[in-house]
Amino acid sequence: MIKKCTPLFVGFMLQGVHALAAGDPSNILSTQDSALPVAIQDCPPLPQLRLHQHDSQLELLYQSHQEPLLWSTGTRVQTLVAALQSLEDDGLASDDYARPQVMAETRDGASPDQAAACFDLHLSSLYLRALEELLHGRVPTTQPEWVAEGLISERAALSMLAAASLADPAMAMHRARPAVPEYEWLRQQYRQLRLHPGEWQAVPPGALLRPRADSPRIPALRERLVSGGYLPATSRQSEAPNHYDAELEQALRQFQLSQGLKVDGVLGPDTLSALNRSPSQRLLQLRLNLERLRWLEAWRSPDMLLVNVAGGTLQVIEQGQQRWQTRIQAGRSDRRTPLLVSRLNRVTLNPSWTVPPIIFRKDKLPLIREDVGYIARSDMQVLSSDGKVLDATSIDWTNPGNVLLRQRPGSTNPLGQMAFRFPNPFSVYLHDTPSQHLFERATRSVSSGCVRVEAASQLSDWLFQRLEPARREQVAIQLASGRTHEVSIPGGPRLVLAYWTAEADADGARWFNDPYRLDPELDQALRQWTPRYR
Repeated sequence: MIKKCTPLFVGFMLQGVHALAAGDPSNILSTQDSALPVAIQDCPPLPQLRLHQHDSQLELLYQSHQEPLLWSTGTRVQTLVAALQSLEDDGLASDDYARPQVMAETRDGASPDQAAACFDLHLSSLYLRALEELLHGRVPTTQPEWVAEGLISERAALSMLAAASLADPAMAMHRARPAVPEYEWLRQQYRQLRLHPGEWQAVPPGALLRPRADSPRIPALRERLVSGGYLPATSRQSEAPNHYDAELEQALRQFQLSQGLKVDGVLGPDTLSALNRSPSQRLLQLRLNLERLRWLEAWRSPDMLLVNVAGGTLQVIEQGQQRWQTRIQAGRSDRRTPLLVSRLNRVTLNPSWTVPPIIFRKDKLPLIREDVGYIARSDMQVLSSDGKVLDATSIDWTNPGNVLLRQRPGSTNPLGQMAFRFPNPFSVYLHDTPSQHLFERATRSVSSGCVRVEAASQLSDWLFQRLEPARREQVAIQLASGRTHEVSIPGGPRLVLAYWTAEADADGARWFNDPYRLDPELDQALRQWTPRYR
């Protein structure tokens, strides 16, 4: 890592400054029709950018300054070294930023002036690449799967950001990082765990362990919660070391809350697995989600709905601040909720439910074949492809053909009292649900792809604030009627269905399950990442 090679890195960098001193800075002239101090092809391979055109970004950077070299003093070089070293806390630092052999390459057959100029281009290339990775992430985003046209936010121009803080690269990198406190909090958690991993004592496996029980596993559980900061060190001197007392229960409940687990004070398989995750595993999880937050910055908007599919939450963001949060139920692993960016533009009151084809084939058809009366009991209708109501008993359900099932609005309708619509190619939406008890689950990946919203009426109240008072009164009457109505939401908020498995605030980190197994995919992508040179 860069921390280990920094002294060598600084030494070779300062050699580059001394190489300049061996000649005359005034002799280093820009190439014809270029602001660069030397032609790129005359230098050893330079670090390349992933998203931007490397040569043009370098050109723009040097055009913005009148100096022939941008890193002509030891002080500037050292400030750049320190700024690059800070990337360790972003989960980005690697020894490619230090690549000290560049000095040996530039000295092979090169004049001192040319060596110094190539060295300068090399540092500028590292600087630009660091900013690009902070702005957009190190590897290509695997989410979202689809973005509505015009909804990606503008980020700072790379060369302008670099040029504006050339004397203070750390400030440039600060500005390139996502401008939300959640990123800095997660970064602090990563730094703290990286520098002070501590020692985790594994808790032995065994049967469910409930409060007020006695077990020889209790001392190990107590020690694990002490080391994690959930219990004071004095708890080690318990008068009944094998007894599951009230203090230990409260600590385990706090641990469960921080891990996105069911908060019941019971030591079961999920809680045991979370307790026994090593510091290195948690460090990796933080690193992966720092990358995801860098991706997420491109989709942010001052007013938005932000859904964490992994964590099972929906946030209402207003003027850049979280105003409200609720729980959601997302798609299970075999029927994933797609990750997308769109704009919520209408609400269906008292919606009917047209059964999606996959649910019809896999879930409903077996029940109908067993008992055709299921259709009537479920308040459903059978429709032809042109919308004509059919007699369910007249259909050969072993080969029903191109028919549809539609459930009328009502208390048992899976969409509840309202559905929140937005353009997307997956036919998914947010909606109310009668399955309120499922919100109590710690892991809520239970739907067939759409997103079920707890307290959906509060979300609709927030959306309907955009309507005129008379229209709001009309909407209330329409909702009470029990009949289906469509409510347009002019200028509706951006909706982002995203995915992250760790987050942090001022109180510390919180962890979530990885229902779609996306953490290993991202880990592999980051491990396979190699810097490009040309």
